[in-house]
Amino acid sequence: MKIIEIDIGDEMTQQAKNSYGSWRNRELSREPVAAQPIEKPALNGHMRFFELRRFVVVCIVAACFAMTLSHFLMREIVSRDAQLTSQFVTNIASGHSQQVELVKILDERTDLINLGIGTSTAMAVRNQFYDHLNFLPDMRRANVYTPDGKIVWSSNSERIGKIENINKELSQVINTHEMIYTDFMSQSNRNEVEQKLSQLFTADAQPFFVEDYIPLFDKQGNILAVVDIYKEPLSLLDTIHHGYLLVWLSTAFTVAFMYFARYWITRRTEKAIAEQHHIQTETPACLPPLAVVTAYDFRKTHRLMRTNARLDRMRRAG
Repeated sequence: MKIIEIDIGDEMTQQAKNSYGSWRNRELSREPVAAQPIEKPALNGHMRFFELRRFVVVCIVAACFAMTLSHFLMREIVSRDAQLTSQFVTNIASGHSQQVELVKILDERTDLINLGIGTSTAMAVRNQFYDHLNFLPDMRRANVYTPDGKIVWSSNSERIGKIENINKELSQVINTHEMIYTDFMSQSNRNEVEQKLSQLFTADAQPFFVEDYIPLFDKQGNILAVVDIYKEPLSLLDTIHHGYLLVWLSTAFTVAFMYFARYWITRRTEKAIAEQHHIQTETPACLPPLAVVTAYDFRKTHRLMRTNARLDRMRRAG
């Protein structure tokens, strides 16, 4: 009797498994037809739109960052060059302080007798200072102004002795007692570039030059002269261009890396969500066949237990 129950249970379990296998094959063969043409095209269309919009936003933010960094880089390089030029000129002027206070004799209208300085000594000191200015690197023109606007010396001898109207840069230096510089490469100074190039440089004028106004003080801190230097720093311009190139290449690489990294993360997330969705939709459909198999297994176990109990009672009774 026990053997009969086992055979019947095995046969019913096998039938349940066969019914579950046939149902699963039907569901798997029907799944691509029902899911693929309806959900995927709409999802891909939305994802393409969001990916494009994300790429545009990242490019705009990166371009703004690169422009800001490029502008800051140019400001710092030009400012550092102007500070070095100012230190150089100031050190030259202060180097003559042991013999005579240079700034007091730059103006030829100064009374040398009251200072106790001979004319030849004063001229020698002036010429030595002017020679240093004349051989500054990348210098195209240099002028030495008095506070009233008179040019006491210029690399262009035709301008020596002229009195010009005090421009805003010279006036700012006299009022603030600080060195200022102006670079003529930005869009706001384009018209002024053309005017200054026509006035200052006779040949081979470059579109970029720097103008430094350097005040010279006496021992009491009064401004007695202002050195105006126009330079075309080609090496400085090359450095700025190399800095621009490095900034924009780094920005482009960063944008590409960020975009593809986010794209890869997004695709992996989509794949994980799709797999989870597939599992969630497949599990409820599998429950009825699994319930049938479980019921048959439970029924088989119950019959075996009843048969064993009956046999046990028969042994005890016999």
